[in-house]
Amino acid sequence: MSVSHGLNALMVRSTVVVSGVLLGGGLLGGGSTLGQVVVEAGQTLTEDDLLAGVFEGQTFSLEPGTVIRVEGNTFDLAGRGRIGPVGVETPFDFGGVTIELVTGELDGASRVENVTIRLTELGRTDNSSEFGDGVTIDLQTDGTVGIFTSVLGGAVVHQTGGLIAFSPAILGIVNQSGGEINSPRVFEGGELNLTVQDVVIDGVTPPLDVGLRTPIEERGEFLLEATLESGNPQAFLLRPDQVGNEPFFFQPGSLLTVTLTPRPCPAEFNNDGVADFFDVLSYLRTFDAAGRFLDLDHDGDADADDVAAFLNTAADGCP
Repeated sequence: MSVSHGLNALMVRSTVVVSGVLLGGGLLGGGSTLGQVVVEAGQTLTEDDLLAGVFEGQTFSLEPGTVIRVEGNTFDLAGRGRIGPVGVETPFDFGGVTIELVTGELDGASRVENVTIRLTELGRTDNSSEFGDGVTIDLQTDGTVGIFTSVLGGAVVHQTGGLIAFSPAILGIVNQSGGEINSPRVFEGGELNLTVQDVVIDGVTPPLDVGLRTPIEERGEFLLEATLESGNPQAFLLRPDQVGNEPFFFQPGSLLTVTLTPRPCPAEFNNDGVADFFDVLSYLRTFDAAGRFLDLDHDGDADADDVAAFLNTAADGCP
């Protein structure tokens, strides 16, 4: 932590402004919370503001317990609340602060450490951001991590929804159970951990035990296709190196794992929210289109027993 950060932590206690009125360091009406700083539509919280511990009449310290909430206009990207860019020359240490990007944005090319970032609704981190040591990203429905983002060693991303856009560099850990990752570059030492309802590699179901995290060793022109725990589809080519202008790979020394979780309702196969005849058709068409059944009984083989298991499940419907 820098000297400026340390002075902030010692000298300034977090307060909050609601509708332009300064409220002291306590819980007062209107839903205000001690330690919350609000960045509204059209406002920008700069690195100088963070170092000074003052923004739009709100005083705060960079320490655990402080929450910076960034809002904005859902339909006007230019009118969003923003942070930064910060850490352009030297990674910026947030001191354990939590940032809530609701409909707001962390500006591109920011380099940050020691912060939890929650992305909900249409919150986003802009392109070419760098997440370093002590960073935790909580990526939820409709949040976005911009293109060419770097997840460095010591950083962890938990993705239950939303989008990690084109060609992220993964040297830390990404745990994905929902949403979409577009063309990841997983470097030596990086981890991509998938939680899935089902998975095939080149049309073959790998042997998996429910709840057991299993490394995927295949590398080359192998196509991994999965239905994530959320029901979202996800697919990767498992190349060990970049080919031409296609920037995606799983380098030697990287880790790709799959954890199988039971479907909430096994009879609801096509993830439309209803268990009906169309799920049976979807299951059978999977065989017709891809030349394989899904290994529903998890015995390592996709065969007629799995078809029978699914038909019995479909007959039972959902609880």
